Amino acid sequence: MKKNRSKNPWVIGTGSSILAVLGIRLIDYFVGTKILSSVWQGLLWTLSTISNFFTQKFEVTFWFLILLPIIVLGLILLILWIISKLQEVNSESSAPQIPFLRYTQDIFDGILYRWEYVKNYSGKYEITDISLYCPDCKCSIIYDKCPVCKKYYGRNRKDMVEIDALIRHRIENKNQHGY
Repeated sequence: MKKNRSKNPWVIGTGSSILAVLGIRLIDYFVGTKILSSVWQGLLWTLSTISNFFTQKFEVTFWFLILLPIIVLGLILLILWIISKLQEVNSESSAPQIPFLRYTQDIFDGILYRWEYVKNYSGKYEITDISLYCPDCKCSIIYDKCPVCKKYYGRNRKDMVEIDALIRHRIENKNQHGY
């Protein structure tokens, strides 16, 4: 199977650079302009100006040397604070509120089940950490029995795969909970 190299970003970047230089050279040749030499002269002038700026001597007062780092640090902290606030606003507004994520508990055959959702690598939500609770006192059921009420729930207890299927069924059919 032959690879299509024309969509490779390195090929596109290198190829367009070569084509740009060849295009400028062709324009220089046929029109008689000196585009490349003008660009080269402009680049040399820019580098010369930058070099002259950094080699000049300045006199600075002592108080300015003390105040400058404080001002720079304050500006950096202000910029970081603004960025964090913008990220909070973006995360709140861009995160879609998926209604079924509020559906985290239900009663099946007289037992209260609670669970959580985890987003997997493919972007889909999975039901995890299914736990059993007494519907009366909301205590965790241990060995099919409520330690507070002493009620036995062994007969009504369903397999976790079955509970997962019931939860998915209720989500898909959008029952009375309105999710």
